[in-house]
Amino acid sequence: MIDLCMNNAWLLYRRETKLTCAESGGNVENISLKEFRYYVSKSLRMKGRSTDSRVNENVDIKQRIKQAVVVRPPIDVRHDRVDHFPQYISKGRCRLCKKGETHWAYTKCGTRLCLVKDRNCYYTFHQSS
Repeated sequence: MIDLCMNNAWLLYRRETKLTCAESGGNVENISLKEFRYYVSKSLRMKGRSTDSRVNENVDIKQRIKQAVVVRPPIDVRHDRVDHFPQYISKGRCRLCKKGETHWAYTKCGTRLCLVKDRNCYYTFHQSS
């Protein structure tokens, strides 16, 4: 129901913006539904707060993320079956299954993957796309 209301509000916003721009002779670009949802949620979160609490509002999202997402190696590197030697490193999460932690990373792709009795994430990662 909220989804339906949000979509209807966006459609009304687009229509009113188009009419206002036509009357004033200006050309304003409509925002996407995703941006509209973001602005509505932002305004609802800020309702009833003082202006002092909005200081961190303009901080870039990348600055708020503590750890950047590690990119996966390209498909051709993953599947070439050359020089993916295991390297013992500090404990970390498996990039494929997220069930366990592993001490193994592979030199060429730099990916942490499980290699245990119950599951072989190394094989799965380097065989599937």
